[in-house]
Amino acid sequence: LEEDEELAEEIPEGPPSPEADDPPKILRMQTVAPEDFPTAYTSNTQEEQLVLEYVENFRRQFVQLYPQRKELLLCPRNEFGVEKFICTTIRSTHLEYTELYDIATCAAFVAEHVQYETLYDPTQFPRYVPSPTSVLMWQTGDCIDMSMLLVSLLLGVGYDAYVLLGYADRRTCLADETTEQLPDHLSKGQRVGKWGPSAAAAAAG
Repeated sequence: LEEDEELAEEIPEGPPSPEADDPPKILRMQTVAPEDFPTAYTSNTQEEQLVLEYVENFRRQFVQLYPQRKELLLCPRNEFGVEKFICTTIRSTHLEYTELYDIATCAAFVAEHVQYETLYDPTQFPRYVPSPTSVLMWQTGDCIDMSMLLVSLLLGVGYDAYVLLGYADRRTCLADETTEQLPDHLSKGQRVGKWGPSAAAAAAG
């Protein structure tokens, strides 16, 4: 219970106040205007609040049964500082662009359109997970943000898509490609298409 109280004090309700040493994601969150978004982004319904209570009960049991395990990413706050069950952050999105109906092309689009940003603390889950809407608007996001966006787009066109969280080596987390060899068509200076194969590979990775 003491740990829960400390956590509540550490992450106050509402959007975070900007500080000079804040992560870039926090600074971007200061630019969003609540009036430009539906109320579903800035508040919870009674049903959503009930879900949060159920999830909190599950979290407490998990911590009690597995005290040595890292806590789960269950209810981070969104860009408005509103606590949301992580599954509800994924929103099935059907765009009119038929090119994105193919899984490889859709993954390539996300990889090229959204600038990858490393987690502020690679050993911890983020406190805030913004909506795919904001990630697409900012054109920047970490691995979880980009995964939420990609799965939202894939679900919108009928794919049975999921977000899986796991661990990766340092080079992968930092998107360090200094030791990678360029594909033949790039090393020879050939032109690639709008969504080239390198983007698809990055998304798949």
